[in-house]
Amino acid sequence: MRLDPAELDPGRDPARDLDAHVNARWREATVRPADRAAWDSFSILQAHTEQVLAGLAQAASEDRDAVGAARAVGRVWRAGLDLDARERAGLAPLRPRLEAIAALRTPDEVAAFIDDAHAAGEDLLWRPAVAPDPEAPARPLLGLHPARLTLPDRDDLLDPARRGQRRRRLARAHLRGLLLRAGLCRDQARAQAAAALDLDVALAAALPSPRERDVAAFHQPLSWTDAARRLAPWRLAPCLAAAGVAPPARLSLAVPGFHARAAGLLRERPVEAWRAWLRARLLDLHARHLDADLRARYQRFHGRALRGRARPPEWRQVLEDLDLDLGDALSELYVARAVDGGLRPRMQAVFDGLRTAFLARIDAARWLGERGRRHARAKIAGMRAALVAPECWPDWHGFDTGNDGYAGLLAEARRRARTRLLQRLAAGVGAAWDMPAHRVNARYDPARNRIVVPAALLQPPFLDGVDPAALYGGIGAVMAHEMTHALDDQGRRFDAAGRLAEDAWDASDRAAFDARLAALRAAFEGRGLGDGLRLDGALIAGELVADFGGLAIAHDALRAVLRAGGAGDAERAAADRRFFIAWAVLWRQCLSVEERRLRASVDPHPPAALRADAPARALPAFAAAFGGDAGTGAGLGVW
Repeated sequence: MRLDPAELDPGRDPARDLDAHVNARWREATVRPADRAAWDSFSILQAHTEQVLAGLAQAASEDRDAVGAARAVGRVWRAGLDLDARERAGLAPLRPRLEAIAALRTPDEVAAFIDDAHAAGEDLLWRPAVAPDPEAPARPLLGLHPARLTLPDRDDLLDPARRGQRRRRLARAHLRGLLLRAGLCRDQARAQAAAALDLDVALAAALPSPRERDVAAFHQPLSWTDAARRLAPWRLAPCLAAAGVAPPARLSLAVPGFHARAAGLLRERPVEAWRAWLRARLLDLHARHLDADLRARYQRFHGRALRGRARPPEWRQVLEDLDLDLGDALSELYVARAVDGGLRPRMQAVFDGLRTAFLARIDAARWLGERGRRHARAKIAGMRAALVAPECWPDWHGFDTGNDGYAGLLAEARRRARTRLLQRLAAGVGAAWDMPAHRVNARYDPARNRIVVPAALLQPPFLDGVDPAALYGGIGAVMAHEMTHALDDQGRRFDAAGRLAEDAWDASDRAAFDARLAALRAAFEGRGLGDGLRLDGALIAGELVADFGGLAIAHDALRAVLRAGGAGDAERAAADRRFFIAWAVLWRQCLSVEERRLRASVDPHPPAALRADAPARALPAFAAAFGGDAGTGAGLGVW
C-alpha cells in the first residue's frame, strides 16, 4: 500500500490535524472488507503477504518431490482444501478424545487428560514458553503462562454490567451449539455449556488485568520440587519426557495465582463440571479444523460476534492454521522465495543510525541523573537487531509419515512444535525468534536486548523506495519505537545482558520519568473514542511513550543523514514534511465496532488517529514544517 498524493486533503490543515490531512480521504473512500475486523496499514500489508504465502503453499502442494518445510506446508495445504474429505470426516477426528472425556471419573484422571493434551501441544490450561532466564540469560527457563479462555477479554468473563452479561450469553450459546453437534441432548448441552463457562469465569478471576505492567509479576521462579508441589495434581514430568527432556532445576509459574486456582477448582468442582469444560474446550479449539457446520459455528462466534468479522474464504482459514501450527515452515518458504537478500544489511544501517540518535538523546536528557544515564547508554549501546528472518530453520523431515487427514496433520505439527520448544531446555534458546518472518509486526525482546523486525514488515508503506524521509518516518520510526521499550518503566529493569534485577535508576530518575509519563497519560486520559468508549490512559501509557520517543529518535536519525548529504534548509524542510506524512500513513485504519470495543478494553496501543497526530505535534520540527502553532504538544514525551 503506497501513498497516493491525491489522498492528501488540502482542505484539512496538517498543522491542526495531521491524521485528517493524510488519512481522512482514504477512510472516506475505503470500505473495510467484511471478513476483516481491522483494515489498516498493518492488515492490508498482511493481506498482501497472505496472497504470497497462499501461492507458495499451493506450489508446494503441487510439487510431489518437495521435501522438508515445503513438503510439510504442501501436505497440510492440500488436506485443508480437501473440503469433501473434511466433510466426510465430520467429528471423527475428535471422537476418541470425546469418549475419553466421558470416561473420566476422578480428579486425577481429569488432571492426567489435561497433562496429555499439554504434551501434545494443546494449550488447555496453560501454554509453555522457553526463554532466557531473566536472572541468568545464558540459561533457558521454562515458564507456564495461562492459556486463553473462551472469551479473549478477561473482563468480559468477570464484568457484571450489561456488556459482560451479553458476551457471556453469546459464549454459552456458542458452546451449547458445539455440544449439540457432539451428540448431547438439548438439556445436557445447555447445562454443560453453563458449567463450562462457569469454570472459565472462576479461572478468569485469577488472571491479571491487561493494565498490569509489572514485568516481575510474571517471573516467579521456583525449584522443580516446589513447582511440582504447587502444580499438583498436574504433572509436568510426562510432558517433558515425551519431548526427551529431563526436568529442569527450576521453572517459572508466570501467574502463580492462576495455577493455584486451577488446582483448587479441580478439588472443589465435581468431575462432571470438568468433563463439561473439557468437552466444550476441545470442541471450541478444534471446530475450525473440522466440517463446514463446525467451521461456521466457530466463525459466527469468534469472528462475527466477538470481532465483527464475516467468515473468511476457506483458503485463508487454512493459511491461519498453517500460521499457528507450522509457522516456521511457512516462513522458510516465504524468505526463500519472496525476500531480497540485500534487505538485512540495509536495515542494519538504519538500526545503527537510530541507535546513534538514541544515544545522543540520552546524553541530552537533563532530567536523567548520572546513574540512570550510564545504565541507559549501556543498554542502548549493547542493543542488537534481529532483522528479516532467523539464520536457521527447524528440520521438518519425517513429517507426514501417516495419512490422518487435515486434523491429524495439524495435531502432528503441534506435537512437533511442542517437542522443539521443550528441547530448548537442553539445547539452549540461542537466537530463537518467537515471531514468524511472514508476520507484519515488530517487537522488543528484553531478555536478549534486541529488536525483532520480520521480513514481512519491510514493505510499503513501512519501507518504500529510497527516500530517507519516507524510510525514517516509516520503518525507522517503528524500529525506534521498539528500541524505546528498552528504557520504559519495565524494560529498564533488564540490564544490557538481559538480566532482570532491581531498577538500575535511582529514586530521582524514576520520579522524573514517572512525571513525564503521568503528563503524557493525563493529556489523553478519557478522550472520547465514539460509541460511548473512552481512552484508558493507564492501558496505553507505555506505548504512548514509545510512539513519542520513537518518532523523535527517527527524526534525529533522518537529520543526521541529511546533514551527511549536505542538504540545504529548503531540502530539509521538504524532507521533514515527507517524514511526518510517511509516519501518519502508517496509522490509517478502519475497524468494526466490535473490534474497536475489544481494543479499547485490552489493546495497550493508542488509537490510530492519535498515533498519527500527537507524537508528530510534540516535535518542534513539525511546527516548522507545517506552520502555525502545530507544535502545541511540544514538551510531551520522555525522550
